[in-house]
Parts: sequence; C-alpha cells; structure tokens
Amino acid sequence: MALTTHPAMLGVRRTLRAMGLTAPLRKLLGGSGYEQKFDAAMMSAVTGARLVWDVGANAGLYTQKFADALSSDGRVVAFEPSPRNANALAQKFSADERVTVETCALSDQQGQMFFEAAAEGDGTRDHIVDYDTGLKVEVLTADMLVFERNVPAPDFMKIDVEGFELHVFKGMGRMLSERPPRHIFCEVHFFALEKMGLKTGPNDIVKILTGKGYTVKWTDASHLHAHL
Repeated sequence: MALTTHPAMLGVRRTLRAMGLTAPLRKLLGGSGYEQKFDAAMMSAVTGARLVWDVGANAGLYTQKFADALSSDGRVVAFEPSPRNANALAQKFSADERVTVETCALSDQQGQMFFEAAAEGDGTRDHIVDYDTGLKVEVLTADMLVFERNVPAPDFMKIDVEGFELHVFKGMGRMLSERPPRHIFCEVHFFALEKMGLKTGPNDIVKILTGKGYTVKWTDASHLHAHL
C-alpha cells in the first residue's frame, strides 16, 4: 500500500486538515512544485495519444493543452456537466475539429444528478450536489458510452471530478478490462470523498486500477498516474 493511501497517513491528513495545516503534508508527500509534477508527467505521457478523454474539463485548460500536444489526427473529448462551462467550451472550440464537448457527467450508473451553479465567478466552481437545485444534468458510465453507444475508448484519460472519481472508476470496469487506456491521470479529492462517507475511497481507486493490471504512482499528495 502506498504511503499516500495508508490508513495512518489518511489519519494524518484529517488531523492536519482540521488544524489548517495541509501545506506541510503536501511538502512531505509531493515536495516542492505541488501539482507541477502532475502537470509535467501528464503532458509528457499524452504525446502519441490518439484519443483523450478529459473528464471534468471545467474551463478547458487541459482540453486545450491536450489538443495542442496531439498529432493532427488526435482527438479530445471534453466531458463537462456544468451547462455554462460546457457552452463556453463549445464556443471556444467551435472551429477546432480536434475537440468534442459532451455536456454530461461520468459516474457508476446512468441517470440524472443535480447541479449547482456558483452564484459568482465564471463557472469553474459549479459542482454536482446531492440535493434538489432544480437543475439536472445527464449522468452516464464510461462502459455505457463505449459498449452501448459505440463511443471509441480513449488511450489517455484525465479525471478531475471533485470527489466523484471513485464513482467514475466503478463505471468503467469493463472498459478497463477490455479496452484500457494506456495512461490515466486523476486528481483524488480526499476531503470530498470523506465527506461522502468514502474514507477508503482513495485506496479503493488504487485497488481498482492495480486489479486491472495498472501500475499506480502518486505524483504528489493528491494526484495519481496509472499506466500499463
């Protein structure tokens, strides 16, 4: 078991978070340049990819980076459940044939979920919630897209879904077995998972990936890279 997801380290995380001292933990597990190692590893690995799924595209920062890094026949599918973020992405990439925008969330089952738009800001803080907001978004699974809707499986994935990452992985079990991406990069939101009652969520994600033959490395305290 990796130090990052060891029960003792999870307890340390909770203690430091309660004390407002998460920065020392980041330095301990990730060293200097927090998140920069993840960015560098991800952009290095995407070279040569043919189809990228950007799950939780948000404002499209990495969607753009991925599109620019791919060859002329490479493609990026940006999954973004926030209607205003998805609309902004569609406008931004309207003339770019390399990018397709899907206004939906990926999870472990099909259906609908409630979405909350932040009162202020540009939409980057919009998020899925577990209470009725009057705004519903479509929820699909990766397995459904690939095996029922015949959407091509990616060879590279980036996942940043604000605590729903375990749900995403549970919804791609068949894809991981039969058409696995070569590289998966994921931000693991420890606190958000814990708030949903998923204290072992980070370790469960690692177990899913290693059970499918992936090697998993933590690039820093909150980001993992799984590769075949």
